[in-house]
Order: sequence, then C-alpha cells, then structure tokens
Amino acid sequence: DNFCLLPIWPDQNSKAWPLVGEEVVCLPSSAAIRKLLPDVPMLDESVSEMAHVKDLSIDPVGIDRIIHALAPDAKPPFSIPHERDRILEVQDYLLTSGEKLSSDDREALAELPVFLDDTQTPRPLSVLVQTDDVRLRQLYAGTEISLFLDAQSSSMKLAEVLGLAARITECTPETLIGDIAFGVKNDGFSQLTNEPAKSNEVLHYLSDKSGQIPVHAIEMLMKLPLFPDEKGKLGVMKSSQSSAEKKGMYAVQPELRRMVSAIGYQLLDSKIQEALMPLLRRANISVVKLRRTVELLAVKSMKKAPAIDVEILAELHEFLFEERKELEKHFPAQVRPGLAEGNPRLCGLKIWPTVTG
Repeated sequence: DNFCLLPIWPDQNSKAWPLVGEEVVCLPSSAAIRKLLPDVPMLDESVSEMAHVKDLSIDPVGIDRIIHALAPDAKPPFSIPHERDRILEVQDYLLTSGEKLSSDDREALAELPVFLDDTQTPRPLSVLVQTDDVRLRQLYAGTEISLFLDAQSSSMKLAEVLGLAARITECTPETLIGDIAFGVKNDGFSQLTNEPAKSNEVLHYLSDKSGQIPVHAIEMLMKLPLFPDEKGKLGVMKSSQSSAEKKGMYAVQPELRRMVSAIGYQLLDSKIQEALMPLLRRANISVVKLRRTVELLAVKSMKKAPAIDVEILAELHEFLFEERKELEKHFPAQVRPGLAEGNPRLCGLKIWPTVTG
C-alpha cells in the first residue's frame, strides 16, 4: 500500500503518478476503457500487466466511471463527447466487454445519449420511437417531431442486450394522428401537414391504414383541418347528416357535387374523396346522397332560389328523373287539394324554372 502512495507509476505518456490520493494514475478494467477516456492518466499497459499490480487493492475504472463520463455535467478528462463516433465506441464497449451491469446501471444508460437515432444523432432511449413501416417513417422526414431508432442498428442491439427494448415506443398510424393534433393545438399547424403535398400524403396513408386505427383516433383526425375542399382550402370533415350550419365539409355523391357546391356548401375535393373512402367509412362519415341533397336544397330554398345556373339545374333534374324510384321512396306523392299529387317538400324547392326562367 505504501508503494501506491509513491509517484512511481507511469501513465500512457510516461508521466509518473501515485496510485492513491487526490491526483492519481488510473487502472482501467479493460483496454477499451483507455480508448473511451483517452485524456485520463491510465497506468502504462506494460506495467498494468505485471503480477504485483494485479495484487494491489485498487478499484479499476469501469462502467460506473463511463456512465459518469457520459452525463451532461461530466468534466474533462472524465467526459465522453456526445458525438457519433465516440458513442459507437461506447456501444462497442457495452456490447463486448462482458462487464456486469446492475439494474441501476441500466436505468442510468437508458437516460443517457448512448443510442443513435436513424440520422446518427446520439439520443437517450426515452425519446426514441421505432417502426418497421418505411412509409410511416418517411412521413416524418425533415421533422424532429419523433426521433426514430433503426431496428437493424447497433443501438437497437444495445437496447436489447440491456433489456431495455420494451421501453421503446412503437410509432403507429395512431401516433401520427396524435403528433399532428399536438402541433395543431399548440402551434396552429403541424410540420407533418404544413404543405398540401404533405397533407395529402398523410391522408392517403391513413386511409390505406384505416383498418388499424382505433375509433377514438379516427374521430380526432376528422376534427383536424387537414382535408382540402374544392379550392384547396383545408378544413374539417362532417357527416352527411350533420347540420348545414355546423363547421366542416361534406363528402358528396359525384352526380350531386355540382348542385351541392352551387348552393354554397363546402365539399371535400373530389379526387381526395375517392381516395379517402376507406377512411371516411371507418369514421362513419356518410356521403351526401339524394335524400340529403333535397334536405339541403330545402334549407337554401327558404329565402330564395338556391341555384339559378340553367346547366346545373338541368343536371339536377336529369338526375332526379333517373333516380325517381329512390326519390319516391323518400318523398312519396301526396294528395294536394286543388293541385296535382306531389310531395310538398319537393314541390317547395325553388329549383323549378318557370317559362320566363
């Protein structure tokens, strides 16, 4: 022990130090430690291999000092920069050293930036998410809303070896909706949908995955201003039976689009509507069809003629004639004193041009 107090122990640069005291040369537990902490005075390798050194009661520098060196408040020389190449060295050490880790060690490592996301940036495990869905991952490209861990990376392998893989959040279509909603609520927009092309790509993806999305997430989605109308303006959706005054846009049967649009209702873009039908069905967003169109016309007919465009009216009359059986089912003819039989609601619509127009 007296020998340990003497400054006769050379470090890697041949400078002599004591082994115990305030300023000492350190004894590494493995060769990897030397590489991880290159600026820490370490006992010369040839000396550290001598038999008498191994008999000394000196605590070697091991995993506990590495964990401390990774902490944000670590001071040189006992500090490891949070840089890609240095973190890869740490990972290699943790994966190959065979050094036993306590549960506290594992907990500490989970909160330190020893895992690389798929942009090769060091992160704590707690902020990383994972997905095998390449298309979903691409939707997040260019944002830092979610930080992804590559399933085939050494970082994932390390998480598995440390028994921490179960802590990694799985990114799903539901997660995507939640992330968009969070951005809209807090910033008025989301980086995931702040451009028409992005928004359309997200909607197409969610429609394709609609069967996997929980109902509550679908309902949340319909309340987000992501859906383009005929002019490209984004808004929320509403079902065909929703009040005409309620905020939102309708999905409409193709043959009736021109009429419903002409009388002043906001409609979902026709191309988007076609692509989103699986999503709309999952959300119980019904399409405006014949009966609802008549009801909407009735609302607009209270004060004035809802539409005066001759071409649009002609299209409507042609469609009403083609669907006369369906029309009669919903609006059967009734006896009207002094008038021909007819349905009061249909007859009350201001869609019938007179001879004067």
